[in-house]
Parts: sequence; structure tokens; C-alpha cells
Amino acid sequence: LKFPKPASPSKLRVKQLSEMDKIIESFRKHELEPPEPRTIERSLKIPDDRPVGECVFALPLGGEGLMTNPVKPLGKKKSRGRMKSPKHSKHKSPKHAGKGK
Repeated sequence: LKFPKPASPSKLRVKQLSEMDKIIESFRKHELEPPEPRTIERSLKIPDDRPVGECVFALPLGGEGLMTNPVKPLGKKKSRGRMKSPKHSKHKSPKHAGKGK
């Protein structure tokens, strides 16, 4: 088996490592205990690029993992329209059905 040759660090990575060294040196200059290098690295390092296929595969599907809308009403709303008075209705009550003819 042949393993791929490790790539040399990018310019960005070299810059990040240099900045880490400066931070550690600044702590020591002020006679303070510097944090673990891994802590500084996690706070400064920009994540490495991943292939597009891997990123797309990690995306959630539409609606996956979403909670239901807590504000959405469960039943139908009652009509808030104006109530009609009996004299304006089209239907006559049985009491007046035979009169007027």
C-alpha cells in the first residue's frame, strides 16, 4: 500500500500557526500561563474545506427535525363578521310564512 504524500500546509494554515505562536508568547511575556495550544487552535483555526458532495450529504432534508408550529391554531376560527339582524335575513320565520299574500 502506498499512502499519499502529505500536503504542505497552506498559506492560511501557516498564518494561523504563526498567530498561535504570537499569542502563546504574549501570555509568557506577561508572566501568565498560556492556554493549551489545542484551545487556541480551536478558537482561531478556520475549518478545512470539505468536498461539496460531503457537505450536501450532511444537509437535512426539507422539514426534517423541525418542530410543529406552536402558534398555529388547532381548530377553525369563528367568523368575526357582522351578525345579521332577523329583519335583514332572506329567510322568513315560520311565524310569518303565510302572511302577506
